[in-house]
Amino acid sequence: MKEFTITKAEEGQTLFKYLCKLLPQAPASLFHKNFRKKNITWNDEKCTGKEILREKDNIKIWFSDETFHTFSEKKNADPSQKKSAFPFSRRIIYEDAHILIVDKPAGILTQSDNSNELSLNDALLDYCHYNNHSTAKPSVCNRLDRNTSGIVLCGKTVKGLQMLNEIIKNRTLHKYYRCIVLGETKEQDTLKGFLIKNESANQVTIITEQKDNAVP
Repeated sequence: MKEFTITKAEEGQTLFKYLCKLLPQAPASLFHKNFRKKNITWNDEKCTGKEILREKDNIKIWFSDETFHTFSEKKNADPSQKKSAFPFSRRIIYEDAHILIVDKPAGILTQSDNSNELSLNDALLDYCHYNNHSTAKPSVCNRLDRNTSGIVLCGKTVKGLQMLNEIIKNRTLHKYYRCIVLGETKEQDTLKGFLIKNESANQVTIITEQKDNAVP
């Protein structure tokens, strides 16, 4: 039997989602079967997985060590061990217990890609001292291109991630971009361009004329 106590950062999610993060390789049927058998309990009571977790809730799971090992995520290096290439704390615009807003500099990835370069998300994990045993993994909630600087919203807890993802999904949050150019414009004008994305290379090209599959 393994016993877990819910932390402040982990509260707000359902028990089922918590278990999916704890044992990401396990099928949903395994959890539902053991809910019925009472091999998974919530505060020593029978549960269904729909319970909303609160800080200090007690979760007990009667699985063997072999089962835990089989369905636990195989982790390589701890992502928090990637040290940021810039002073992350100096770029923070706002921070509270649940969210963090940071000014991303140009030239750095928002999230890691196949190049394994350091990213803003790596720096966030390092700053938050992320522990691989926690199911509340800090994460960026919006992305900016490598060469674009600007504001990135980050969730530090489950509640923070839920709130930020909700306002982004509902479009109650508005984004504005400012383009700074070299030179002087004497007359008002409008520049128009179209974007074509190469999915295989994950690259976007800007063109001046409308073509098939190009978006304004």
